[in-house]
Amino acid sequence: MERKQWGIFFIALSCFFYASLFSIPFLSMTKAQSGVLATCLVILGEVSFAIGGIIAGKNLVADFRSKFVPKRFQKRNDSPLVEEE
Repeated sequence: MERKQWGIFFIALSCFFYASLFSIPFLSMTKAQSGVLATCLVILGEVSFAIGGIIAGKNLVADFRSKFVPKRFQKRNDSPLVEEE
């Protein structure tokens, strides 16, 4: 694998760690164990995203983050819905 593909792999791995947080309530664990597992998954997600960003390069990470910026999803409409005379 080349360098960029390894970076994408680590970024995808971080998404897996965050997605696995949703499975914690369905596991038979104590609250303390669930808290420790959730903390570990968040830390692993952040670390793997950072490693992927370092390996893949800042341009790929900037493109990835720009696609998921909440302001981009909220389009601003400058024209009024009803025209006033």
